[in-house]
Amino acid sequence: MNKYPIGCRIRIISNHNNHDYQIGGIYRVHQIVDFGCFSAIDEKGNIGRLAQWRDCERVGIGWEWLRTQLDERSLALLSAFAGKEHLTLKPEVESQLLLSLPHLDDSILRVLPKLDTTTQLTNSSLS
Repeated sequence: MNKYPIGCRIRIISNHNNHDYQIGGIYRVHQIVDFGCFSAIDEKGNIGRLAQWRDCERVGIGWEWLRTQLDERSLALLSAFAGKEHLTLKPEVESQLLLSLPHLDDSILRVLPKLDTTTQLTNSSLS
């Protein structure tokens, strides 16, 4: 089981097989071994012993760092979303966006014929 690709940033959260990584430490996956283990490398280039995938979690780019890298327009755009994972529009933004679209009903009806037959049947059974 390859949980994360080589080069991915991870945080060590437990120690099930006496590896030498610090719990809470941030590393990069260095090598993946067939039997469900990996080795990781720290920022100084030190490679640790094999650890199990259940001993780590993926670490993304932190929002605090990212906000210092983005321009004002990008930050304003991101503020329209609920959270910063999966970028789901806030309900109030989605509602206003849909209301602002001219002729939304015509647009929906124009798209329907382009859908495959199965989807059309499913949608027609809802009415």
